[in-house]
Amino acid sequence: VFQAAISNTGSPIIQCHGDCDPIVPYKFGQITSQLIKKFAGNIEFKTYRGMMHSSCEEEMADIKKFIAKYLPAV
Repeated sequence: VFQAAISNTGSPIIQCHGDCDPIVPYKFGQITSQLIKKFAGNIEFKTYRGMMHSSCEEEMADIKKFIAKYLPAV
């Protein structure tokens, strides 16, 4: 199972991060995204201006679009 996960480099990933997050610094989010991109190139990093360690309507809308794009309707 772990081998299958390692070789799965094509699955799309969305990473969302607020630029005012006091818990997980924004820079760490950027670094994580760059690292993931080396192994699984299909990552989309989204920045939300003024967002702290929380969520916002814009982020939820982006996640909804991402899910609609990649998951088939049931």
